[in-house]
Amino acid sequence: MKMIETSRERQSTSRTLSLLLLCLSSTGQVSSQINHQSTLIRKLLRGYEAYPPPNRPTVVNLGIYINYFYAMSEQSMDYRLSFYMRQEWNDSRFEFDSKAFSNITKLKVDEATIKSLWIPDVFFRNEKGASFHKVTQNNRLLYIHDTGRVWYVSKISATFSCPMKLDKYPMDRQSCPIWFDSFGYLKDTIIFKWMESSVEFDPQGKNLPEMEIEDYKTFDCTRQAKSGYEPGEYPCLVVRFYATRPLGYFMIQFYIPSVLLVILSWVSFWISADAVVARVSIGLLTVLNLVTQSTGSRNQLPKVSYVKAIDVWMTACLVFAFASLIEFAVVNVWSRTEARQRKQHAATGSTTGATAEARQRKQHAATGSTTGATATQGRETTATKQVNLQVASQSNRGRRTRRLSDISEIIRQPLQSIHQRRAQTLDQISRRIFPFTFLVFNVIYWVVYTQG
Repeated sequence: MKMIETSRERQSTSRTLSLLLLCLSSTGQVSSQINHQSTLIRKLLRGYEAYPPPNRPTVVNLGIYINYFYAMSEQSMDYRLSFYMRQEWNDSRFEFDSKAFSNITKLKVDEATIKSLWIPDVFFRNEKGASFHKVTQNNRLLYIHDTGRVWYVSKISATFSCPMKLDKYPMDRQSCPIWFDSFGYLKDTIIFKWMESSVEFDPQGKNLPEMEIEDYKTFDCTRQAKSGYEPGEYPCLVVRFYATRPLGYFMIQFYIPSVLLVILSWVSFWISADAVVARVSIGLLTVLNLVTQSTGSRNQLPKVSYVKAIDVWMTACLVFAFASLIEFAVVNVWSRTEARQRKQHAATGSTTGATAEARQRKQHAATGSTTGATATQGRETTATKQVNLQVASQSNRGRRTRRLSDISEIIRQPLQSIHQRRAQTLDQISRRIFPFTFLVFNVIYWVVYTQG
């Protein structure tokens, strides 16, 4: 048993010694590699000058990796994003034999050394504000390969201007660029080219609350890049991001509520024309709400001089609601005209009847006085007959007057109901023509603004 325990102790001791030797050897390799890298950097920078560019012309390959689109604003017409700026070029002064330096094929340069190297003077022509990330250290790196290829990456957050055309807002499709120019070198000194993977996105980088990045295209704009501060052609590249606007927010906030308000304005066509308060309240309620919605939609946009799709929609809805209010005004005028005529006819009939009754009373009083005087005074029979004939003729006149008033009342009744029938007919026509016209407008509107 003692011999077995002794053998086990020897095995564990040998394993520990082997691990220590391995660690020491690896530490020595790492330290020797670090020494080789430091020696290599000093050798490469011996007699190095950051100007002029390494070759003539120097081809610089550009590319970007987009981390996130932060926002896209219609008010200021710009957008903000965070991305990695990738640059690649060849510098023959950095070529070295990897076998002479422990097979080092790629050399990482520290921050202090980067400042002493030549780096392309790329700037963003349409940039409104930008910054390098410096937390917790400067977010940039530079690799030098044994073939002389230099790989430089820096993390940038920037705001770029994006001239927008809002005539189809909110069914618009925007094209927002990033212009890459050389600030001081002409195209005979530096040439910009896109990398094979020129633009890449983080899987979550395209998610914007108000826009969706659906595509991008890269172009060489060197022939178009005319500098404003020095004559000559400067190298230029541009990438355009094509973004569309989801309609979910606008459907909930503007389109569906405005449609419901327009339909609410049509309810007055089924309400009696005598219910003035109800119909006026519905009309004013819909008009005021649509005016408020229209103002709210304009507050989110810049003050442009042309008409936008949302303006056409809100104006049309306001016109439909206002037209229903005007329709009730016409119906109300016709209804009040008939009511006035009824009052006038009633007053005329009562006046005619009272006048006829007064005339009859006067005639009977005159007849009675004449008859009494004849009996007391004993006038002749011929005079009495003449008086009776006069009384009979006057009573016949009263009967004729009453008959004429009755006939005129019978004739006026169908004339008075014409205005009422007109008002009812107008309401019936409006029940059909307003929804049909609004439906036609919707078809034209969505076809025109959603195509293209």
